[in-house]
Amino acid sequence: MKCVGAVLVLGMLVGAWAIPVPAPLIHFPPCDSHDIEEAAVVAVDYINSHQEHGYKYALARIEKAKVISTPAGGDTIILELDLLESNCHVLNPTPIANCTVRPKTAMRIEGDCDVAVKKLDGVLSVLAFKCKSEPDSREDFCGGCPTLLPLNHTDGLEVVDVALEALNRQANATTYKLVEVSRLTSQVIGGGFKLETEFVTVETNLMDDTRVPFHGFCQASTVTKPPTPSVDCSLFQIPPAPVAPATNDTTLPGPQVLPGPGPLGGLHHKLIHLHDPAATGLLSVSKESGEVPVVKRDVLAVPTAPSEPDQPTVVDQGPVIGGPGPVICPGRIRIL
Repeated sequence: MKCVGAVLVLGMLVGAWAIPVPAPLIHFPPCDSHDIEEAAVVAVDYINSHQEHGYKYALARIEKAKVISTPAGGDTIILELDLLESNCHVLNPTPIANCTVRPKTAMRIEGDCDVAVKKLDGVLSVLAFKCKSEPDSREDFCGGCPTLLPLNHTDGLEVVDVALEALNRQANATTYKLVEVSRLTSQVIGGGFKLETEFVTVETNLMDDTRVPFHGFCQASTVTKPPTPSVDCSLFQIPPAPVAPATNDTTLPGPQVLPGPGPLGGLHHKLIHLHDPAATGLLSVSKESGEVPVVKRDVLAVPTAPSEPDQPTVVDQGPVIGGPGPVICPGRIRIL
């Protein structure tokens, strides 16, 4: 009887192992559905929070959306987003909803991002993203519009230096130093060439170590040589980083460290590529993120995504372009 019982138990175990694992379901919801728009807003906030240079980006359009639902629970939402550069610097704590998108005639920068967002028990968390950014394409040539200059352009940097000296002369008992040059442009006007600069400063001579230093987002322009720029700065403070809970884990990030000067030479500070190694395989391999090397960020504790069967079940697919895969959504243009 013992032998027979053992055989029965073994047979049940083998039968259990033979049960196929249910395939995940893949569907393509409308881009303007509530869940997709909610995930896109979370994704844009997350991308902006991880930029160290340049400007925040606003959501312009949801291009594609795909949802992968697994039997274990939870959804993985894959988004393709079009973003537009705003006038808010990344260090400025102003929410992107309150920032103004740079007009098309100012040679703004566009961002294209692929994002993987996890939704579990109603909570959204970003697993990975990759982005590329480039100047906005203009169908009609604008002869009188500003032209972007490289961030290390000699004449532009001279305007920044003179403007910073003028700012420090006007400041009362306060000294500002340059954090980064964020934008340089030239424009043909009646009196010649107009150079415009945008740069960020920070206080350096604080008497009170407990006070949060003021940053300044400054704009300066000139049409003369040597430059005699007019300078206008708006001040803001960066909230201190939250204090990490007591733990024996020595790998937690330390106090907030401001970024050093951004890379010079390009026409703009590019969107970074961030990829969580735990989410490998969630985003398609493409040249979207070829601008900078992969950077690991220990900012979000997420479990490794479970491996998927080779033949997932596709439902609610709708019209397919180029075989099975994400469809191009009608979407909703947020910003013109």
